[in-house]
Amino acid sequence: MTECNVNDWHVTEITAATTHEKFGIYDLQQRCMRPVVHSLVYHQHILLWLRPAAGAITSSTLQYSAGGSQGNLGPLVFLPAGVELKTMPAMGKFEANVILYRFDPDYISHAPLPSDVCTRDMRRCMEIKNAAFSDLLQKMSYESANPSIGSELIIRCLSELLAIGLYRFFNNQGRRAKIRTVGGIICNRSIDQIREFIEYYPDRIPSVQEIALEFGCTSGFLGRAFRETTGEALKDYINRSRMLRARRMIEHSDATLDVIAQRVGFSDASTFSRSFAKATGVRPGAYRTSRTTIYA
Repeated sequence: MTECNVNDWHVTEITAATTHEKFGIYDLQQRCMRPVVHSLVYHQHILLWLRPAAGAITSSTLQYSAGGSQGNLGPLVFLPAGVELKTMPAMGKFEANVILYRFDPDYISHAPLPSDVCTRDMRRCMEIKNAAFSDLLQKMSYESANPSIGSELIIRCLSELLAIGLYRFFNNQGRRAKIRTVGGIICNRSIDQIREFIEYYPDRIPSVQEIALEFGCTSGFLGRAFRETTGEALKDYINRSRMLRARRMIEHSDATLDVIAQRVGFSDASTFSRSFAKATGVRPGAYRTSRTTIYA
């Protein structure tokens, strides 16, 4: 596993791995319990899918610095070959399951992916929004962990699909279509895409501005069209999504209110507590106590 430099990122366990001359797929468990900056530089392209650890809630987002850009890593991350990525848990602790896919820049001769194509927009690399990539990684990981007849061939074919998909994505074929309206009404497909985008991140809820940027329109246009189409303000829909996710976390995890507040997009627990009480009529601490009593 040293060829993949997995130890550079404090990987605690490799549950499955399949390697090839030009690519490799790894199912990892990564834990960082201390606020230490980790630095990575790979000689191959790397695609990471970060998922909450089994039976646990990720206690912190993972901050990054790469190619002059910085922020919070999304659940799906692409690191071009030769680019340095520095990461550090936002609150000093991070735990997740990770599927890591690495491949040579010239893996697919008819769809090469040079690093300079990707590094033009490092922020986009650090927060890829494409469920198809996650599906491919999951299938590759399953075949790696459960090898059977034809598994090697399946992994190789899926790897080619993934490499070609990334090539298309970074040649501006992977961006979402702009929101179009007819008489001020957004089509059902676009409404579904907006809702899916809001639910995409496991560790935060995007803002109206982020959603507008993703769909190539202004926040004012998006807000007016969403209200005209659904009868509800987009900010109100986002807030309902925040409160629903918060309720699920309170009910099904032992995460602290500080962690839950961060995961649903609030700067601190007190602001989150006031908003939660306004939406539900009860403070989050009291809500947790009541749910614990019900299930006792």
